[in-house]
Amino acid sequence: MKIPIILICFPFILFFQGCSRVDNNTTKDISSSVVDKVLPFSGVSENTGKFVINPQFDDAENFHEGLAAVRIGDIETGKYGFIDKQGKMIINPQFQYTYWFQDGLAAVLIGSWETGKYGFIDKLGKMVISPQYSDASWFEEGLAAVKIGDKSTGKFGFINKQGSILIKPQFDYASSFREGLAAVRIGDDKTGKYGFIDKEGKMVINPQFDSCWDFSEGLAAVGIGDKVTGKLGFIDKEGKFVINPQFIVADNFFNLYKFSDGLAGVRIGESNSSKLGFIDKHGTIIIKPQFDNADWFNGYTFAEGLAAVRIGDSKSGKMGYITRR
Repeated sequence: MKIPIILICFPFILFFQGCSRVDNNTTKDISSSVVDKVLPFSGVSENTGKFVINPQFDDAENFHEGLAAVRIGDIETGKYGFIDKQGKMIINPQFQYTYWFQDGLAAVLIGSWETGKYGFIDKLGKMVISPQYSDASWFEEGLAAVKIGDKSTGKFGFINKQGSILIKPQFDYASSFREGLAAVRIGDDKTGKYGFIDKEGKMVINPQFDSCWDFSEGLAAVGIGDKVTGKLGFIDKEGKFVINPQFIVADNFFNLYKFSDGLAGVRIGESNSSKLGFIDKHGTIIIKPQFDNADWFNGYTFAEGLAAVRIGDSKSGKMGYITRR
């Protein structure tokens, strides 16, 4: 989700605070010996890769809290419901769109894409917060961002799981809370600026960034400038740069550029030929930029000791997994 805000930016000097370093002597180059560090989708044992739920859906999302959203029908006329891990339809297809379950609730769209409203259901499919929002996110840390008003002029605020407004609608965009802070934007998506609020709705990092991502392991990626010429760095919870802006501002998915297991994926080089590598919290390159992409949903991060990366383009390239060490 996204949220806007109305505060002043930190002094421009903040853009130059902190320091980063690139120590090429410590980087890992695994491009010449892919089999050593990349675990590709090959050599699968006979007991893995089997369908446990046969292909039957027109769209399917990952499982969250034991349920997965699936769609029956095309994107215009089809409907989403939820299945369990045995493939049984637990909540019948009836929603134009839905997010995954988080904190026991899921945001669902009732009505058309243009005029429909979002509400929240529980795992029995019961509507517990009535459809009334023009946009909504999932619950995180007990709060969810929702848009009140129409799609073009409405504002984002935050509600609790009882549907009570805890942070009044005032932002043009809002993200979910992570580590006690949520990214918000004041202004439109072209000229607006991003900052961060706390759970009282107080702006703790003033809007000054052209793009931003959620906090993870105490740091958040932020962009200065547009996607063509801008640069990405990392700030702490005081809004100070601990890794100066120097990386490519590519992709804008919410899960990208997050630290996990002490490392974060970044893109280095020209925007049309940049490569993905991994840095530590000092900005030191630990795994040399050599990959063309990563799993955008899980982010450029490690999970359970592995990170999914791709060598080659999106059509003919191949995905595999690298280890942290």
